[in-house]
Amino acid sequence: NNLIGDETPIVVSAGNNNGGNNFIEVELGVISGYVLLDTDNNGSGDAPLPGVVLNLLNGSGNPVLDGNGVPIQVASGVGGYYSFTLVPVGTYRVSQNQPSGYGSVSDVDGANNNVVGDETPILMTPGLVVVNKNFVEIQLGSISGYVYVDASPLAGVTLTLLDGSGNPVDGDPNLEGVQLVTAITDSTGFYRFTGLMPGTYRVAQTQPFGYNSTADADGGDLDVIGDVTVITVLPGQDNGDNDFIETPDTCPDTWAEWKFQHPGQQAGGNPDADDYDNLNEFAFAMSPFSGVGNAWTLQPSTVVPGTLEGVFIRPKGATQNVIYTLQYAAVPGAPTAWQSLVITPAMISTSDNGDCTETVIIRGLETLSGLIDGNGIVRIKVDLDEEKDNVTDHTSYTEVEGWKDTGLELCCRTYSNPFLRETEFTGTVTGVSGQTLDLTGSAGSQDLGALLFNGAYFVEVTSGENEGHRFDVVSATGSSLTLATDSNLFENAPPYNTRTGALPANLAGDTIVMRRHWTLGEMFPAAAFGGTDDRSTADQIQIFAEGVWTIYWLNNDGVSPQYWVKTGDNAYADQTATVIPPGQGLFFNNRTAVKTILAYGEVRNNDFIRPLATGSNLVAGGYPLDQSIIGREMNLAEGFFGSRDIATADSFYVWRADETVGATGYDTYFFNNNAPRVPSVIKWAKIGDASLLSRDAETLLLGNRSVFIRSKNGISAYTLTSPWTP
Repeated sequence: NNLIGDETPIVVSAGNNNGGNNFIEVELGVISGYVLLDTDNNGSGDAPLPGVVLNLLNGSGNPVLDGNGVPIQVASGVGGYYSFTLVPVGTYRVSQNQPSGYGSVSDVDGANNNVVGDETPILMTPGLVVVNKNFVEIQLGSISGYVYVDASPLAGVTLTLLDGSGNPVDGDPNLEGVQLVTAITDSTGFYRFTGLMPGTYRVAQTQPFGYNSTADADGGDLDVIGDVTVITVLPGQDNGDNDFIETPDTCPDTWAEWKFQHPGQQAGGNPDADDYDNLNEFAFAMSPFSGVGNAWTLQPSTVVPGTLEGVFIRPKGATQNVIYTLQYAAVPGAPTAWQSLVITPAMISTSDNGDCTETVIIRGLETLSGLIDGNGIVRIKVDLDEEKDNVTDHTSYTEVEGWKDTGLELCCRTYSNPFLRETEFTGTVTGVSGQTLDLTGSAGSQDLGALLFNGAYFVEVTSGENEGHRFDVVSATGSSLTLATDSNLFENAPPYNTRTGALPANLAGDTIVMRRHWTLGEMFPAAAFGGTDDRSTADQIQIFAEGVWTIYWLNNDGVSPQYWVKTGDNAYADQTATVIPPGQGLFFNNRTAVKTILAYGEVRNNDFIRPLATGSNLVAGGYPLDQSIIGREMNLAEGFFGSRDIATADSFYVWRADETVGATGYDTYFFNNNAPRVPSVIKWAKIGDASLLSRDAETLLLGNRSVFIRSKNGISAYTLTSPWTP
């Protein structure tokens, strides 16, 4: 059209005027519009959406090509504006490439929201400028939630997306029938529906076999969230916490039922990397996905005062597959000599907890073992018969609990409580950041902050490079524990850490246990001792640390209940909550009447670190075990200083009344080292013994008493290797 005569050349002859060779032009047009974002969910655009690719199509919906055969495209600009220029006369359509994360709301002719002109093609006449061929987009949203069995996640549950009226959403309208939109919970119990147009929805779960629904987010049909109050999805937002709560529909009477509820788990498995394998957690009704809690505890009996009872919780039908055996021994050993007694109904009382579990109480533990001398240790063995064929398929053991009666004659005796309070949490450290431990793998869905009630808590490292170290807990949230920083290991004040400065990075991978500290009032219940209105006649507790004595006495003014107060405190503040940290020795000054004190609790089964300051330390042991100097590892390797000079050698002092009632004064032992003589003689000897007989193997250090250790140089990381094995 831009060349006349290209098909039939113009012939010019002599004297002729060959006219009518005209060009006819048609003015080209423009098609333009905007790509807009609907931010307020009202169906109209109110903000530009740049960067969206638009395609020019002919009236049949095929791409229009440029002179090089390339489809003609433009992109929306900063203001969302686009335009196709130099458009010839004809019919056209404009399509958009749907941007990720957005859904189409409308276009100008109301049919396919991604094609303008699919119902009424755009008719381009000469010079026409077509405007407002707009696309309106909206950000897509999502719906999410969890499925729990009580507080534990439930994986593999199928959820189906419904519209606001309760009809299944069709995932692909181009296919015949309704294509269900489903999601399946992962290992954390989590599910999510993504790419949802704003609007109202419901979520239905396919009820998992073996469970009953107990709750959903709006309280209607327990298997449909949104049937009472629909789930509203807003642009670009996630409507979360649409949770389903399940509970086993029957008591887990068999191991098969438990395994169904925990797919892929075996008796010896330990997915939360805590102190309990799956059999223990089944047998004692604990979660296999969180290291919270412990298998059993000892407590003072309310039926027979002065005795102890063991308490644990189990599934009501667990005895169909599990045999519970009480094992006891007089003292920890290497190995321990356990005796076994199957726990029969005659030995226990049970109470239904109303949640498919029962509480079991074993009474009179002291008499069960025949240990009338007032001490013993116990644990529970659980044997699993998986197929009920009288063959044990797996055996697990609880932590070891113990007790010790200590006589308190009139006047002064030292005292030590080697037992620990019950376990609150065990697990493996995932990582360390500053003073915070990440316990993601062991905490599960449990908020560790919920475990911290009134009182002071500490973490003890039970295995790994830092075994035996302890750190006081400052706070907890989610799966994190924040621990204290200590600058002085030896003062009688918190924190009671065993190392100074920042947490070591190599705590990652170590296992830890969190417990509550014993307090003065718990270790010495005020009602069990003698109080007066004068500290010189009342029972006293005396603590020595960093060269200073701190004395507590039992105040009884005849009006208020008696309680412990600190000497020198004229305000008589109640010291019941004062922490007695592990390894702190003390004296009990009995002023009123001969009595005994019953200590009880968990037995430590890891190394024990007890920092020693330069000078004198009043030290308690870490185990309910009478030990020799060899057993306590008071040697050169641990940093003890030996010398022929009694004045400079490390020494320790044993209060004579601990062994002989009415005796006074101390028996003193010093670390003799006659080096550089060859061969050198290195041994502990008793001061006053001219023969310098070696006392290394004598049982001088009692598990329920304390001794003074005088250290020349101090030993900040004095470590006692665990002297026993279960």
